[in-house]
Amino acid sequence: SSSNNLFSNNNINSSSSNNLFSNNNINSSSSNNLFSNNNMFNTNTNKSMFNTNNNMLNTNNNMLNTNNNVLNTNNNMFNTNNNVLNTNNNMFNTNNNMFNTNNNMFNTNNNMFGSKSSLLGTNNNNNISNNSLLNNNTSNNNMFNNKLFQNTNNNFISSTNTNMTKNTFSMNTNMSNNNIFQNNNNNNNNNNNIFQQKTTTSNFNSVFNSSNKNNLFSR
Repeated sequence: SSSNNLFSNNNINSSSSNNLFSNNNINSSSSNNLFSNNNMFNTNTNKSMFNTNNNMLNTNNNMLNTNNNVLNTNNNMFNTNNNVLNTNNNMFNTNNNMFNTNNNMFNTNNNMFGSKSSLLGTNNNNNISNNSLLNNNTSNNNMFNNKLFQNTNNNFISSTNTNMTKNTFSMNTNMSNNNIFQNNNNNNNNNNNIFQQKTTTSNFNSVFNSSNKNNLFSR
C-alpha cells in the first residue's frame, strides 16, 4: 500500500509515504526522511535573491512604482498625489493653502471638487480630463491647464503682470451636460448648471457670470 516513493523497491504492505530513495520497507510507517518533501531544500520555503516580494525591482517598492513615479497616470503633473505642482512641498504649495493636496479646495481625495468620494467629483478620473470640473480645450485636458488664474503672459500666478485680462475661471466648449463652470458656447448647455459664463474671452470680473436662469451665483 506504499505511495509516492521515488526509487522504492520491494515494498510489502508498506504504509510509508514521501520517502526519496527508500528501499525494502516492510510494514513500514516511516516518513519525513532527509530527502522527503519536507527537506532542507524544499522549493516551497526557498526565498531566492530575486523573489517578487523582496527584490530590488519589487513592483510594490521600486523606483518606478506606478503609485509614486513622475509620469504615472495616477500621478501626472497636475494630479493631487505626488506630482510637480500639487504635492505637500511643491513650488506653489505650502501647508493648507488653496492648492494643497491635503484638505484643500481642489484636492482629488475627499474634498469639495475632488475626483474620488467628493461632493462634486468625477469618480475614478486619473487626469481629471473627460467630464472634469475645470476642463478646457487645450492639449492634455489637465485640471489647471492654461485657463485657471492665467494672465496674458501665460504665467501661473505672475508677480510682474498685474493686468490679468483673461482670467476666465473655466473655459470649455466641449463639456457635456450638468458640468460645473460651463459657458454658453456649448450646444448641450442646459439651464441648471452652476457658475456658467457668457463668453470665453471675458475679463476677471466675469467669473461666476451667467446669462441663463436658475444658476447659483449669477451676476
